[in-house]
Amino acid sequence: MTKLHETKPTGAGKNSFGLIDTVKFFQELDLKKGTTFLDVASGWGAYSLAASDIIGKDGQVYAVDLWEEGISSLRKEADSKGIQNLAAFVSDVAQNIPVEDDGVDVCLMATVLHDFVGDKVERQVMKEILRVMKPDGVLAIVEVVAGRSC
Repeated sequence: MTKLHETKPTGAGKNSFGLIDTVKFFQELDLKKGTTFLDVASGWGAYSLAASDIIGKDGQVYAVDLWEEGISSLRKEADSKGIQNLAAFVSDVAQNIPVEDDGVDVCLMATVLHDFVGDKVERQVMKEILRVMKPDGVLAIVEVVAGRSC
């Protein structure tokens, strides 16, 4: 995941959104109006779209992924729904997350950490996440074990 791909990056298109109780999940994260939310390796952006509704017009969602097709689809979906608080970027999160330093309240890595580990870029990704997160921010990592319910 260290360079832009013409083909899908590792894990592109897969997500855990339909496998977990997202209402309970967002409640546990204390996601509320005005939150700045970062979805790392967002793919199609299911978590980003759901979070944008919860945080409202005073909040901000940043969705970042190396997969251009996923980000393009997310942008179209957000535009079609009139979502104003979502910014989606194509970027290699191991190199640069296009978000200001200390600006993120809640960062989500959903079913992607194992891909970063497999690509041997997990340290670079975590360094970038630490850069953009507020000192009291929350990092949520979702990993799903095949064959188990969540």
